[in-house]
Amino acid sequence: MVPDSFPCYTQRGAVRRVKTATMLLRSRFRTLLFLPLLFVLAARGPASAADSNAPLLFNRLNTDCLGSLISDVTLGTASPNLQITLQDTGSGLRFGQSAHTGGANARTGTKLLMHFDEAALTYTDDTTFAHNAVAANNPTPPASCAGAGFTGAGDCIDFTAAGQFIRVLKSANLADTTSQITIQAWINPDSLGSDPIVEFNDPAGGTPIGLHFWHSVSASGDLYANLISSGRVNNVIKSSGGFVRTGVWQLATLTFGGGAAKLYLNDVMIASGGVSGVGGFDAELLDVNKDVYIGHRPSVGGTTFDGQIDEVRILRGGLSDKDIAADYYSGIVEISTSGSSGPRVKTRIPAGAVAYSGSATNGTVSAVTATYTAAPFVPGNQNFVSWLFQDMSGNTSFSNVTLDIFELPPTAPTLFAGSPSGTTSIAWSWTAPSRYCLSAGGGGAIYQVLNAATNADVSAGDPTKTDLAFSETGGLAANTAYGRVVRAVDAFGNGALSGSATTYTQAAIPTTLSLSAVSTGSVVIGWSAAGNPGYTRYEVSLSSDNFTTVFSTPAQISDNLVAVSLGVGGLLPNTTYNVRVRAKNGQASDALGQTFTGFLTGSFATLAAAPTSLSASALGVSSIAWSWSAVPTATS
Repeated sequence: MVPDSFPCYTQRGAVRRVKTATMLLRSRFRTLLFLPLLFVLAARGPASAADSNAPLLFNRLNTDCLGSLISDVTLGTASPNLQITLQDTGSGLRFGQSAHTGGANARTGTKLLMHFDEAALTYTDDTTFAHNAVAANNPTPPASCAGAGFTGAGDCIDFTAAGQFIRVLKSANLADTTSQITIQAWINPDSLGSDPIVEFNDPAGGTPIGLHFWHSVSASGDLYANLISSGRVNNVIKSSGGFVRTGVWQLATLTFGGGAAKLYLNDVMIASGGVSGVGGFDAELLDVNKDVYIGHRPSVGGTTFDGQIDEVRILRGGLSDKDIAADYYSGIVEISTSGSSGPRVKTRIPAGAVAYSGSATNGTVSAVTATYTAAPFVPGNQNFVSWLFQDMSGNTSFSNVTLDIFELPPTAPTLFAGSPSGTTSIAWSWTAPSRYCLSAGGGGAIYQVLNAATNADVSAGDPTKTDLAFSETGGLAANTAYGRVVRAVDAFGNGALSGSATTYTQAAIPTTLSLSAVSTGSVVIGWSAAGNPGYTRYEVSLSSDNFTTVFSTPAQISDNLVAVSLGVGGLLPNTTYNVRVRAKNGQASDALGQTFTGFLTGSFATLAAAPTSLSASALGVSSIAWSWSAVPTATS
């Protein structure tokens, strides 16, 4: 049965063996512990005689300050969500605590895999070697072990009486572990007496005891192994006491390779040491060419395990720390806030939980995405993240990454600009800063438009301060320049100010057109400034065909006419003229004004010209004939 909570062990314990090789231990451990930071294996083809391909881990993502998934390793929030996608197209993915698969999909090097889910006295080896075991003295799964294996589902073996054991006959395949070996079993002791877990033994031989793996030998609750060589040299490795407990399922592992042996309880290494003279070139071999006894030592009086055993594996080769961690639980996130060598907080993703998207069931070959929510990172530190997953065969993949977290106020908004939207309003706009974070209560950054001279917040009353625009409408005058800056404010403070922008409000349309001093060729045109300041420039245009084809502009903006009247000459007599007057914002001393107002319009007619060549002649005693030159535009 799986414990309700996972015990946390600190690495402690002592190692004692007959021969010491300290320098060998150190050099070998460098090789074992310093693994690559990131690897992804290529996709595999159909499974063959064994499975050596680990799951693919890809598409590693993190949420940024806005909650968007990105692949960057520099983040602006210390509580991002982490995500990774995994897939295994061989034996399929494995989740949580579950049995490994065997047969053609067994992990490469697997020599024995006993599930103990049978009700008969013959137990099946789930490898292609078919090392079927036989039981002695009926250690069959009683009611207490049916459906009570380490996963809480399968069966197990419950050793309840002396002399009970499971034996696997020796074979060339099992003996192919003479230079490197891993023995692994889930155990649930009823007591902490000195009990065998797995032992190579030949009770009929002259040297019956071979390599053996026990618990509670030198101290109550220790793990103990003696890697006896074929030359009968004892190589003892043991932990201190207090690790193995009663009444709870625990994963006990002995792994040996490269001259180094290690003991693990669950996913924690509790003892390690070098083993000299075994496994190297021209070295002695491990004494494993014997029968394999599970839960029993048949020689020297006989000793039987007190409690339950499940899922026994023997592999040719040593396993890494990550292999064993994933053997204990597949689906782990490890986080350190002080780099890859710092202490790590380990979180196990519950199998089938909402943290997985996709079909997160054992053996699935479909892609599955795992999510870790609100990672507890520390700003300014190197935050290390490791994902760890395994396939059903027991092949392990991990993905490591170091994330830099900078919880800083926002950077400055960019492209800040204003555009006059009326005589008393300006529309300001900008683009979002390159970095800003969601506030604790959610939502985006809040923006403040400030007076460029005083830094007073002119947008304080804006109900939509999360927009990338602001319409300033209060307290502005016509054709007046206003300088503003903008900044973002988020959970980490006031951001940097943007570059300043200065914009004029629109000028007011001139009003109250007046036309005076009209003559045959001139007129005085006047208007009201309508509140425009004295530097406002005006444009005056005239047309004799209502601005269809003929018109003139006696006062252009470039003429800098700031008066509110203009005398115009050179007009044709007895002609109707249309008049248009408009203003442009800004002033002559800068180039900020860009917007014309609408037109003030009117019309007038010049006076007819006086006739010329007036002459008279007498017609009689009471009449005179007058004559003059005709005026071409006269109508009467």
